[in-house]
Amino acid sequence: MGYQETITELATRYFMELLPEYQDLAREFMKHGRKLNLFRKVEYRKYIDDLQKMKENAAGMIQELVDLEIPEEDPKGENLAEYFIEALEDFQKVCDRGVAFNEVMAKKQDRKPVKVDDIRLAVQGMQLGAKSAGESAAELDRKYRVYVGVLSEDEEPENGENPESTEAENAPESQDDEEGGTAGESKSGKSSGQDPDDRFAEEDEGELLTSRRPRIYRKEIFNDETE
Repeated sequence: MGYQETITELATRYFMELLPEYQDLAREFMKHGRKLNLFRKVEYRKYIDDLQKMKENAAGMIQELVDLEIPEEDPKGENLAEYFIEALEDFQKVCDRGVAFNEVMAKKQDRKPVKVDDIRLAVQGMQLGAKSAGESAAELDRKYRVYVGVLSEDEEPENGENPESTEAENAPESQDDEEGGTAGESKSGKSSGQDPDDRFAEEDEGELLTSRRPRIYRKEIFNDETE
C-alpha cells in the first residue's frame, strides 16, 4: 500500500470509526452524569477503559503516520500527515479529559468526598477538550479534501458551512458567572438546586465533535496533479 492510500485508510478509520465511537460513548456517559441513578450503578470504570482503548488506537494511528515514507516531492502530503498527527493528539487529550470526568463521577457515585470545584473543572475540561478536538477534526477534513483535489485551497467545506461542531458550543457554561457565583448558584449567591455536573449534559440533542457522520473517505480519489 502506498503512502497516499495509507493516509486515506487512516482518515477513513478516524472519521468513520474512532470519532463516532467517541461521540456515542461520550453522549452516553454525559447522560448518566445528569443525575446519579439510585437504583442502578453506572459503570464509569468501563467508560474509562473504553476511553483509554480509544487513546491507544489513536496512538497506533500516529505511529503509522510517523512511519510513512513520504517523498520530498510531496511537501503537501508531509504537511497533511503532520497535521493529522496533531489532530490525533488533540483526540487523545479529549480522551484524557473524558477519563478525568468519569473518575470524578465514579467517586461521587461511591459517595466519596468530591469538591464542587473538582466537578466544575472536570466539566470545563470536557468542554475545552471537545472544542479543541472538534476544531482539529474540521481542519483535518478540509486539508484532506484539498490534498486529494476535491476542494480548492480557498474554498470552504459545504458552501462555507463548517462540517464540525462541538458539544462545548451548545453546552451550558459551567464557569463562574459575572457576579462570582459558582456553578449551581444564581447571581444572588443562592443555590439553584442543580448539581454542577448536571449542567454539562443539559442538551440531549447536542453533538460531540461532529455534527454529522463524515463522508466515506475511501471514495476519494487522489488528483493526478497532486504535488
